[in-house]
Amino acid sequence: MSIPNLVESQLTNLHRTSERNQVFSKLLPISIGLLAVCIIPYLHIGLFGHLVWPVKPTVDRTSCNCGCFDTVFRGIYENPPSSYKHWYFNSTLNAYKMWCLMMVGVVVAYECSKYIIRCIIRKEVRWRMVLLFISTIFPHYYGWWNYLNYYNEQFYSQWYHQLYFTVSEIISSGFILQLISKRANVETYHILVILSLNLSHIIIGGLDQFIINLLYGQGNRSQVYRDLGLVGPDFLAVLFISWETQILITERKCSLRSLFYKEELLLSFFVTSAIVLVGKSL
Repeated sequence: MSIPNLVESQLTNLHRTSERNQVFSKLLPISIGLLAVCIIPYLHIGLFGHLVWPVKPTVDRTSCNCGCFDTVFRGIYENPPSSYKHWYFNSTLNAYKMWCLMMVGVVVAYECSKYIIRCIIRKEVRWRMVLLFISTIFPHYYGWWNYLNYYNEQFYSQWYHQLYFTVSEIISSGFILQLISKRANVETYHILVILSLNLSHIIIGGLDQFIINLLYGQGNRSQVYRDLGLVGPDFLAVLFISWETQILITERKCSLRSLFYKEELLLSFFVTSAIVLVGKSL
């Protein structure tokens, strides 16, 4: 083989390899994103629900019927009462709100999964931030599921209390997601925001129920698992962000006192106190 032909062959192989790598780098994040949004409901209802909740009676699918299903989406093919369906939904405003909420949750989970996988493929990932973000999945999923139940059952007494946790968790997780990429520099405001929000969660959660359920052992098994899943990520966030603070001190060759401005610390203290007061009053 002549030298020009050899060079052309090598360039062709290199081009094909590059194309395969590009396809892989695009398909892998998409696949992981789809897997994430598909496997979480199965773990919740298909696995956890059967292991933790009491055994429910078997439904007779051949003879049961439902008069609460308006059958609007079934058109001319069915009228109430309806026969067994795996999934009923009525033509109501709340059903539409539930659908929108479901789509938002699926899209956000999908896009976050894609972003993390791309950071991993590019080898620009902070693994401690990945672990911290993964730990926040349950609190977000718990809040998302609560809103679906609120709409479904028209039960709103806990709406604003849950809204406090949801908004603060989104803000905290947004900063954590940003810090997954090494391209993002860790700044003091990242540290203080994440610490303030998660410390407020720990204080309010303790005042609410997790001290009684966990430390005093008065909660049933499902409540213990729930509280561990909710408060565990907050303690983990405080631990990991403290670790990140030590890394920042080492990189900047300064002390903890000189790392933060006094005004930042005071603002963080007052904001945390205000958040706790507001969150507990809701």
